[in-house]
Amino acid sequence: MRHAKSVSRKDWAEGKKHRPDVDRPLNRRGQRQAKALVALLEAYGVSRLASSSATRCVQTITPYAKATGIEIETFDEFTEEAFTAHRKPTKQAMKELVAQQLADPDRPLAISGHRPVLPTMGGVVHAGNHPMATAECLVVHLDAKGHQFRQEWHRPSV
Repeated sequence: MRHAKSVSRKDWAEGKKHRPDVDRPLNRRGQRQAKALVALLEAYGVSRLASSSATRCVQTITPYAKATGIEIETFDEFTEEAFTAHRKPTKQAMKELVAQQLADPDRPLAISGHRPVLPTMGGVVHAGNHPMATAECLVVHLDAKGHQFRQEWHRPSV
């Protein structure tokens, strides 16, 4: 999923020097979007959560984590900064998550990431390059060999 709507980069940086973008939080709309995602994740029985370590990505799946008691696994490799510096670790971390998922397919996984990183992450599961709106979710169904056989797109109504 793409993280929910966050505070704009301009507003985050305005008047404040040295505020790392990785710490940029969700705005009010994003908080509503994150809460709306709870029902969708519940419908798929998500029992494992992964996220970029960026605040806005973690905050996007926090309402679901709190509702279910599931811990969020964070990955620095999925941040925009790490991806910009070098793409290989992002792809490798995604491949490892998919391998773990295939080994335990009864635990549906949700991953929260960033717009510029998502095409590379999605490439691992052959999702194509569909531009995603904030809080939009792509559900990818894989067979036992890791080949995609179906994908579904969901946008929150918030």
